[in-house]
Amino acid sequence: MPAAGDDRDAVLLVLGGEPWQQNGGGVFIEQMSRAIGGRVVHLSVALGGGPHARADWPWEHVSIPARRPIPGMGKLRQAFRSFASFLEWNVVRRRELRRGLEHEAARLRGLGIRRVVYFMNSIEILDLAPMLNEVLGVPYSTMEWDLIELAIDALPARRVRDRLSRAATALREGAATRGVASEGMVSMYEERWGLDSTVLRQTIVPGAKSESPAKDAFVIGLCGTMIVPDEFRAFLAALDLLDWNVDGRPIEFLWIGEPRPDQRELHPRIRSTGWVPHARSLELLSGVDLGYSGLWFATERRPWVESSFPSKIISYLSAGVPVLYHGPAYGTPAKFMKAFRVGFGCHVLEPQAIAELVAGIVREPASLSAARDEATRAVRTEFTPQVLVERVDRMLRDAPRRNR
Repeated sequence: MPAAGDDRDAVLLVLGGEPWQQNGGGVFIEQMSRAIGGRVVHLSVALGGGPHARADWPWEHVSIPARRPIPGMGKLRQAFRSFASFLEWNVVRRRELRRGLEHEAARLRGLGIRRVVYFMNSIEILDLAPMLNEVLGVPYSTMEWDLIELAIDALPARRVRDRLSRAATALREGAATRGVASEGMVSMYEERWGLDSTVLRQTIVPGAKSESPAKDAFVIGLCGTMIVPDEFRAFLAALDLLDWNVDGRPIEFLWIGEPRPDQRELHPRIRSTGWVPHARSLELLSGVDLGYSGLWFATERRPWVESSFPSKIISYLSAGVPVLYHGPAYGTPAKFMKAFRVGFGCHVLEPQAIAELVAGIVREPASLSAARDEATRAVRTEFTPQVLVERVDRMLRDAPRRNR
């Protein structure tokens, strides 16, 4: 909180991308802004060059352009992939951010910022944060949905990966407080960096108990993106073994979202809605019996599986849809589902075993009804707006100090 006589009263949320994206991340940004209360300002790193604006956005907004096209970079990547990555991320992009921040520095200093919250959702945040800390000189907190190392490890240049990994650790360690998306990430922060953190999740307004859709087909849904192609192919192979039918009841698959170009032909039985706003996706989920959410079985992905809590699970809980988690038993969703039995765990990749599990679910409507009841309990216990308000308030009040 501001010291006596300090007229700074605003909280600055810094994130990669625009805050009004109509997806799970955008919904959480809006919910957290309301949970903070008082005066909130958004600083977005406009990926793709920006800046952009939305006339009806209720919060003050500052935009810094990033990832503008670099002349000749495409050809350089083709010939010298690692060197191109080094040049882009260690030189060009950092200079781009510094120039953008210099252009907005006077305005930011005049906003009366008392605390900054960095959303670690893009690589640019790791470079921008030290620059912005120099400009504002106020305490900061961090918020991390998925480990930023997932994006860092995709970069080809080792020296860039090493530098950004050190920057991510320094950003976490320098924070007054830290927010994370799951209990698994809380454990990882403690074990890997010796840091405490608070779970902050997208909220759900409790509604009426959801009932199973009245229809002939059993509909399995996927809401949002699909990041686990191997696991998903195994799941589709299992449905093929069932001939998309259990005891005469047809199985349908609804993808609520826009598959990537390389995913559009995964299976002719998949029906895709294309991109829809988050609110519309929840409406479409009312016709779904079971929501699919997968994470990787590959051992090299274990740190992310142990820490990630897919936002699509929150969407399923919002709509009262039982969850089918397809991934390792050590994953965060599996641990959550031990506390709240909101669905079913599928911890194998063999299509035959998956097929047997799916058939058992279709044949047991009572289990689906129990999972819907448990989803209601989970929402009222863990995902209410009041829970988020209390946790955000605690995070912003704790350990205020200046950061270097």
